[in-house]
Amino acid sequence: MRLRIRETGAVVYDNEFRAMYPDTSFPLVLSAELLNDFGADPVLEGPQPTLTADQYARYDGVEEVNGQWFTKYVAVDYTAEELAARLEQWRQTATCTPFQGRMALADAGLLADVETAVSAADEKTKVAWEYALLWQRTSPMIAALAGALQMTDAQIDDLFKAAAQISA
Repeated sequence: MRLRIRETGAVVYDNEFRAMYPDTSFPLVLSAELLNDFGADPVLEGPQPTLTADQYARYDGVEEVNGQWFTKYVAVDYTAEELAARLEQWRQTATCTPFQGRMALADAGLLADVETAVSAADEKTKVAWEYALLWQRTSPMIAALAGALQMTDAQIDDLFKAAAQISA
């Protein structure tokens, strides 16, 4: 819980507030009356901004609305480096079942082309296509098939995102 000290305008967490008065034994829950006696106001949680996939919410102080204090947040764009790191992290963890993957390929009109590429692929790719229980975005099989079909990373990402939405 955040609190606003009236005299200074400082915003502190309740443990910091308690530390300001080391000789005072406070109850577990700080009431509005008690805070008033110590010249502090509770800060209520304010609304979060509407965010795009390329943004995050950042705390931006407090604001008074009708005599009450609320946290304030702003939408901040991720930097290009942060977006690249987030994408790479997603790629490292993105998976789908073979059913989901095949359905996403079928929906994209690519299943026959991929099956043709599989038949021309090395033995490891053929076995992975047939028997893997889970397809990983960064697996050698995906890389081999993407290369054979000259698919971009973005196209592969889109297929994995579409596959994640498919259920049997």
